[in-house]
Amino acid sequence: MAANSSRYHMATLKIVLVGSEAVGKTSLLIRFHQNTFPSLYVPTVFDSYWKEVSVDGNEYGLLLWDNSGNDDYIRLRPLSYPQTDVFLVCFDINNRESFVQLQNTWLPEVKRYQHGTPIIIVGNKMDIRSE
Repeated sequence: MAANSSRYHMATLKIVLVGSEAVGKTSLLIRFHQNTFPSLYVPTVFDSYWKEVSVDGNEYGLLLWDNSGNDDYIRLRPLSYPQTDVFLVCFDINNRESFVQLQNTWLPEVKRYQHGTPIIIVGNKMDIRSE
């Protein structure tokens, strides 16, 4: 109980990742959360992680939400959007279509449901960039 009680005394930030399928959202989260890299691609439906971080001596709890980029879950995704503090809208730098979808689908979607919430655009897969 003592370990969990610290969660109630720190600022909590809700961070939601969105983007097309297979752009690296889950890999980014697992790398940050567990300091490992997944070896297999497993499509995500909906997942969340908790991570405590220290910035300039201040403790923060990060509630990290991972959403599916599959259109089959278009009605489920917005259920994770309320009370979001920041969106990470992801694309694959090796896949131009994922950037087009970022502009045409993902940015309009998060703005429609959470107008005014900060958005950070994240280009993933730089480590495997094609020439």
